[in-house]
Amino acid sequence: MLSIIVPVFNVANYLDKCLESICAQTYTDFELILVDDGSKDKSPLICDAYAKRDHRIRVIHKENGGVSSARNAGLDAALGQYVMFVDSDDWIECGLCKSLMRWIDKVDFVVGGYTIVHRDRKEEIAFQNETLKFPEQIEGKFDVLYCNNFFNTPVSKIYKRSILDKQQFDINVALGEDFLFNLEYLSKIKRIEVVETTGYYYNCLNEGAATKKLRENDIEQIVSLYQKGVEFLHKYCPNVPESYALKKRFCLNGINLIQLICYSNKPQGEKTFLVRKLLENGDFIVACKENYDFPFKYDFPRKLCARRNWTGLRSYFGIKKSISYLRKMFNI
Repeated sequence: MLSIIVPVFNVANYLDKCLESICAQTYTDFELILVDDGSKDKSPLICDAYAKRDHRIRVIHKENGGVSSARNAGLDAALGQYVMFVDSDDWIECGLCKSLMRWIDKVDFVVGGYTIVHRDRKEEIAFQNETLKFPEQIEGKFDVLYCNNFFNTPVSKIYKRSILDKQQFDINVALGEDFLFNLEYLSKIKRIEVVETTGYYYNCLNEGAATKKLRENDIEQIVSLYQKGVEFLHKYCPNVPESYALKKRFCLNGINLIQLICYSNKPQGEKTFLVRKLLENGDFIVACKENYDFPFKYDFPRKLCARRNWTGLRSYFGIKKSISYLRKMFNI
């Protein structure tokens, strides 16, 4: 049996679409575990209503503890031999579970692609069908896989419970916890099946998504995330001295974090302290000195970061915020 775990928090506007898509799966041997993480909207009522309609659905109501805490509660309750995660503001095609599950008896890990849903377009991230031996066949593909979120998300994947054992998400990490979870799982496996499907729909329309919020210790966490990625690379891909993709993601994470700091209501002195802490990190500066295929909105602040130019960054993001405000005001 497949245990599908869905962490739920204040997603009443999206939850029906998510749950309908799961209940409509052509693969029917599953249990659906909905973990209500202390929602304040109608999400708990929606979860309970679906549980009454479908015997495969169980609901856990708990105090708010974050997405990792919710997924862990789902793992604790799961009865299946296999585990899959779906985020509650996303949805899946009716044949996704069947496409992924058909391979799981032959390998340790099944990974599919996904479709990013933007406001005005859809972007497919697809992998080629292939079986990979870990770690030897990952080594030459690390950067390509990393850039396509192979390592960075738990969705559109099937995990074996026997391999997961008591593994859980780190509740003390709010940024990159999925990446760390997958690195730990990969360290325990030997064969991966990559499936050419894009039937998981990642919703970018949810303005309340946690990824857009400034959190405590974000600077320390993006630095730690990069360092752990480098450690993994050195251990399992020793013939790859460095990763362009890891440095690119580190650079982007830093730029996005500086923007969040600049846009926050924190006192100016605190903003300066936080940004300079990042600009004093040698690995971050090295990452920012690389040339990437960034659009201007990222490439210009990248150059400012490489020069440790906090005054320039503050001015740039101040102007960007003003322009965004004017566009909204005049509906441009």
